[in-house]
Parts: sequence; structure tokens; C-alpha cells
Amino acid sequence: MSYKQRPIGSIFDALDESIAEIGHSQGSPGNGAQLAGDFLGKTKWTVQHECDPEDKKHRMSVRTLGLLAQRFKLKALAHYFASVAGGIFMSLDSSSADPRWSELTGQTAEDMGRFMAELVRDLADGKLDKVEAGRCLKLHTEFLRHQGEIHARLRAVVLGTGE
Repeated sequence: MSYKQRPIGSIFDALDESIAEIGHSQGSPGNGAQLAGDFLGKTKWTVQHECDPEDKKHRMSVRTLGLLAQRFKLKALAHYFASVAGGIFMSLDSSSADPRWSELTGQTAEDMGRFMAELVRDLADGKLDKVEAGRCLKLHTEFLRHQGEIHARLRAVVLGTGE
């Protein structure tokens, strides 16, 4: 949905990811705002305005965020609120974890490599600025999300609810 730059780590970044997550989860990538609007009884355009950091008049309420998170199981919002509270979110729902072990572990290794390579490059001058930290944060978040999926898969095997 993003057509404007969202500050990395902001609620607007989380909303942008959430709208994309809605589209993907419903098998209709690119239509997340429409699907969210249909669920909320709003137009696609209203949802897009509520997710726009420059639109000071229309803002999505916490209640609405909660409804969307509950209906669509939005991990992007969980990650955002966990980070605001000083923590990280790790889903333990094995049903949403990728069942392909080799692809999942390979993706996690690639995520870690991309994150570490970016961090080493950015620290070459001995400091990390806001833009560099934002790029690293995005890469590290992806790594942690895939780590969480591995954790969920392992937990499902231990509990006898997965393979």
C-alpha cells in the first residue's frame, strides 16, 4: 500500500506492513486496504487516509487496530506494540509457521547474513546513523520473525501438534 515514505519503526510503518499482511493472508496481495475497509465498513480510501502519516485529520483508533489485529492475526502490529513496550514479539502459533524446514532454516540463515553484512558495512566508519540503523532494524526484524517461525515449528513438534 505504501506510496509515501513511512518512518521505519513507526506506527505508520507497522500499518503499512499490516495492510500488506491482510492482502497476503487473504490471498489477494495488493488489496489489503480494500479488505480491511470491507471488514471495518469503510472505504479503501478511508483506510488509506487513516494509515497516512501526513493526514492529521483521519487516524485509526486503537480499537480499530485491535479489531484488525484480532480478525487478521496481524503480526506487524504485534511487533510494533512489543517494541514500544521494550520487547519483541515472537509468535508461538505453529499453524502460521512455514512447514518447509529446509527453506525456513535457509531463509533464516540468509536473513542473518544480510543483517550482519549490512551492520558491518554501516559500522565501518565507527558509527551508526539513523538511516543505517533503520536499514539494520528492518533486516534484523525479518531475521527475528523467521527465528520465531522456527521456534514455533520446534515447539509444535515437542507438543505433538506439528511435524
